Amino acid sequence: MGRGVTEARCEMFNLIVQNSWDYEQMAGDRFLKYADGSLGARYGTSAEPNVQALMGLPTLLVQESPDDRVADRSASLGWLSDVASGRARYGPYVAYHFNPYTGTADFSTQAVWRYLAQLGISSSQMDTINWDIKRGDVMKYLLPAATGVNERPTMFQFSRRRRRRLVTVMTPFDADHTPVWLAIEDMVKGNGWECERADSLFTDDRVMDRVARLVSEAEVVICDLSGRNANVFYETGLAHAIGKKTIILSERLDDVPSDMRGILFERYLPNRSGIEDLMPKLRERLEVLMEH
Repeated sequence: MGRGVTEARCEMFNLIVQNSWDYEQMAGDRFLKYADGSLGARYGTSAEPNVQALMGLPTLLVQESPDDRVADRSASLGWLSDVASGRARYGPYVAYHFNPYTGTADFSTQAVWRYLAQLGISSSQMDTINWDIKRGDVMKYLLPAATGVNERPTMFQFSRRRRRRLVTVMTPFDADHTPVWLAIEDMVKGNGWECERADSLFTDDRVMDRVARLVSEAEVVICDLSGRNANVFYETGLAHAIGKKTIILSERLDDVPSDMRGILFERYLPNRSGIEDLMPKLRERLEVLMEH
């Protein structure tokens, strides 16, 4: 019987990395190889796996994904049945049967690589056959990919690199907004973080590739919606779509679209004192977001 996908928040999940999905066994020395002691105690050993606990978790099944082949590898969300221990000539193993959730499909491992930090997965685990238990909301981050949202853009490419101290700033590219950009840059760099603005990379025709790279590599994205600039709106949507921590700024309430007014934003006056008043608020927001 199939099992429907759930949008409920999940705290834990099985991570199974295999070279071939047809091979539904995990060698004993690779079962919970990376798990900490408390998880090992809860979910058992290769000789005595806690069958009910393992089958009760959502499961992320991933093909081994070395960096140079990440684009042509697949992942899937589902659930486990028929979990059992066994022994072969090479030693003990844990067998299982993976069942994709009803209404989902395989998706590119690029989506998994994008959220490694949020899911607690190391890059070395993606290139190693192993079965682990992870803490993280796998449904929140990967359900869109499994249910059909396009995770492989055709207009540009996201970067898998994560610069944990990078703040990317999206503002209109005109003289009126230069003072606030310079103030943000000084404040961010003065606190030991990196700061880049998209127009500093506009050196060729591949503009969107460069914008997508800056957004995807950033830890936090600051978007100034002042003037209702179409480019900044597009870049804000891009940051939201891939789950980036985002700070919204605006000179005027009317510049914030009505469907975004439920999102906390910082309003400022476009003069020297207004920009000076904005910086401590912005620094406080950044400190919180950089720590989480």
